[in-house]
Amino acid sequence: ADYQDVPPGAWYYGAADYVVSQGLLSGSSRSLFSPEQPLNRAMLAQVLFQLAGQPDGGLTHFTDVPDTAWCYSAVSWAVSRDIMSGVDGETFAPERPPTRQELALPLFRYAKEAGLDTKKRAELTPYSDADQVAGWARDAVSWAVSAGLIVPSGEGTLRPADPASRAEVAAILMKFSSLYL
Repeated sequence: ADYQDVPPGAWYYGAADYVVSQGLLSGSSRSLFSPEQPLNRAMLAQVLFQLAGQPDGGLTHFTDVPDTAWCYSAVSWAVSRDIMSGVDGETFAPERPPTRQELALPLFRYAKEAGLDTKKRAELTPYSDADQVAGWARDAVSWAVSAGLIVPSGEGTLRPADPASRAEVAAILMKFSSLYL
C-alpha cells in the first residue's frame, strides 16, 4: 500500500495492501487511499462482483444506475442474485455509504450464494447497542460477528448504523477472504 495516508504502522495497513493488491479496492487518487472515508453502495457491489469473478448478471432498471454507469454490471449482478437490493423500487442509491449492518447483509448473502458455511452465529445481547441492529440484518450481523468480520468497538458496541469506512471494509474483506476464499 503505497499511499500517503496508509502509514506502515496503521492498524489497516495490511488490509489496505491486501485489497489493493487483489484488485478489490483502489485508492481514491494515485497517492491517497482515504481510509476514513466511507465506501459507497456502488463500490460494495463492485467488490462483491470482483470476488465472484465478474459473472454475467441480469439487467437492472434503477433510475440512478444507467446502463452506461461504471457500476452497472456489478449492480445488475448483485441485484439479480439477491445479494443487494435497491433502496426502493426505482433507485439503488449507488453513492450512499452502507452502514455496518448494510455491509454485513450482502457479505452474508454472497457467502450463502457461494455455498460457504454461514451457520455460525454470535450472541449479540452482550453489546450495549444490540437492540439497534435492524431485524432484517440480525442474522447477517450475528454471522459477521461470529466470523470476526464485524469487530465490536472498544466500548463494547456494534455500531450497526454507522457508515463503514474504507479501512474497515478493507479489513473485513481481508478477513472474509482468509476465512472463505
